[in-house]
Amino acid sequence: MLDGKSSSSSFSATFVLNIVPSSSGRGGHELTFMVSPSKQFPRAEAGQYMGIFNTENDGSPFNHVFAVEFAIVNGYNDGADSDGNHLEINFNSMYSNMSRLV
Repeated sequence: MLDGKSSSSSFSATFVLNIVPSSSGRGGHELTFMVSPSKQFPRAEAGQYMGIFNTENDGSPFNHVFAVEFAIVNGYNDGADSDGNHLEINFNSMYSNMSRLV
């Protein structure tokens, strides 16, 4: 916005992922790309909240977070998440709005 006029831009990106579980069996089963209005996540919890949300704000419409998860194991919400290799789309929550086997 150098000239005082608003404008929009587009971009494209390509990612190639190869997720290999660690031999320790602890972690390493998922990669998440996210878009957020802030780099700060106060009181964020590890584990199923991946350092983004916590028990109080998971699902809040005020989070303004979009996340794409690439996983090779079932997620925290096993009933809704797909088995095996899958991609998930999340808005403001760890619960998936869409999940597809890949």
